[in-house]
Amino acid sequence: MSIAAQLPKHDADIVERIKALHPSSRDDLSERFAIWFDAIFGALQRKVTRKAIRETLAEGGVKLTSTKLNNLLDDEAARRGIDLSAVQSPARRAAETETRPLTSHLQEASR
Repeated sequence: MSIAAQLPKHDADIVERIKALHPSSRDDLSERFAIWFDAIFGALQRKVTRKAIRETLAEGGVKLTSTKLNNLLDDEAARRGIDLSAVQSPARRAAETETRPLTSHLQEASR
């Protein structure tokens, strides 16, 4: 006799629903993003805005927040060993500069 058969009906239903779940959409999105990465990175190099990229993805049914797009870009670039600093927005560069240790700022100022 299976464990699910020994459970109360409500619990057995939950167990069956959990068993029927599909893999995380995040994994699927990461895999799909890897396919799109070259085109997105090329667009960023051509100075296409991230907002325009997000709008284009949304038109194709993929709605991403700015943070999610940035995280996917960072993850895929890191996986490929690509430096994104040349295509980062000025605001993002400034934010990253502000979070660096003070010694980094001092070293740059002494150059």
